[in-house]
Amino acid sequence: MTRPPCRACQRAGLTHRGRGLCHTCHRLHTASGTLHWFPAPPRGRAAEAAERLADYAELRSQGEQVPVAAARAGVCERTGWRYQARLRQEAAA
Repeated sequence: MTRPPCRACQRAGLTHRGRGLCHTCHRLHTASGTLHWFPAPPRGRAAEAAERLADYAELRSQGEQVPVAAARAGVCERTGWRYQARLRQEAAA
């Protein structure tokens, strides 16, 4: 199994310490106070919700209407409209 590349230096195959950083980059960013540049990935329910939102966004980019995209992403129509509002808000920022 290959390890993904470090999010900071992009070197592949290194042992990760946390936040997708190799041991060296994690230590350097901790010491310099810039570890917040690499937020921890969501886990558990938050990760599942992020995946559903990404699925919904992909379906909407393909031209699906909100109710159809929501159903195909596995959420109710109301949640689809919430996702739509969130995507619109993120696009405006």
